[in-house]
Amino acid sequence: MVFSVNVDKLTRMKPSEKESYESVADSIIDMSEDESVTISVVGEGTMAFKLADALYTKGGKVIFIDADLRDDIFIAKYRVGRDLKGIANYLTEELNYNDIICLTNKDNFKVIFTGMSDYTVHEEVNIEKIKFLFKKLKEDFDWIVVLTDDSGKIASVCDETIVMLKQSDYSEMSSEVKVKQLDEAGCYVLGVVVNE
Repeated sequence: MVFSVNVDKLTRMKPSEKESYESVADSIIDMSEDESVTISVVGEGTMAFKLADALYTKGGKVIFIDADLRDDIFIAKYRVGRDLKGIANYLTEELNYNDIICLTNKDNFKVIFTGMSDYTVHEEVNIEKIKFLFKKLKEDFDWIVVLTDDSGKIASVCDETIVMLKQSDYSEMSSEVKVKQLDEAGCYVLGVVVNE
């Protein structure tokens, strides 16, 4: 079953906010050498989604993946139903990756939600399946924006990592610790983005 979601509500921004996200997107584009890139975003989910939208406005084909398996805020936000298949299902079931891609109201913008399954965050993530998924998605998308937790497991197989935090969650010390932890997990951290 293929779901289609309207992403306008989640990507609605004030002009100044939109300009900020587009500036971050421009920086990512300038720093990226490959034609198709996976970007792990560690931090706040809505910010990650807005970054994906900003990359989309730059003309690329984008897919956003909610791979933060500790929380399924996007499923709750969109109320898309219990039958939704997503990344958790992909990791635990024999599914084709095309079965978990959701369409949106924007032609070249797709979404993969966390999904619903018996998967728990205490299980070991099958990194080989994640690598295969990213490899296949790179054939169809310019930008794969992946919301991940801060363990670095999934982020370590992405090309680049960005830490995105709300101003209220930011401190210089905690950000340095988070970046160091991600570096040690093998992530290529581009930087920390703080939203006011």
